[in-house]
Amino acid sequence: MMIELHPKSCNCHGGSWMSFVGQSGSPCSRDGRLPTGAVLVPLDQWRAMGKPHDVEEFDLALESLSTTTVTRQFERFPLSLAVRLWRLEDDHPAGPAEDTATENVSRGGARVPSALPVKKGDIVWFEQVSGHFRCRAQIREVSGGDQAERRLHLRFLDGLAPEDLLATSH
Repeated sequence: MMIELHPKSCNCHGGSWMSFVGQSGSPCSRDGRLPTGAVLVPLDQWRAMGKPHDVEEFDLALESLSTTTVTRQFERFPLSLAVRLWRLEDDHPAGPAEDTATENVSRGGARVPSALPVKKGDIVWFEQVSGHFRCRAQIREVSGGDQAERRLHLRFLDGLAPEDLLATSH
């Protein structure tokens, strides 16, 4: 089920209508087609956006969502730490290790450049080369285009990074 939102310039002066399979049931539609400027929104999305009454309210809701700031659970610090990564399969190393360095680190994760053959959702072993911190980490996102720009966004799974690890960045 979809919600059909009309602009204030429509014959109905803006409104919202239920729509089944993209067929318009509004009194201002022609032959079951959407009026010019109308938009279809999935019911769940419409509810989550505060049930906008027309296209103009929908646009305002979209604008406010695009400026919403996402707060992180832990502060990130621009910190370069030498680390070693392995791809894990069934909690065992799979393939060769990769030596790299973090670009940023938080208590809950890190971002590292990597050429490992991994994808979002995979688990890697994260090990500080010249320290004592090591744990499993889940790949939350893979960003960047080519191998030179490829970054793994990691979330630590076996606990938080120790405060002393981040102390050098303060």
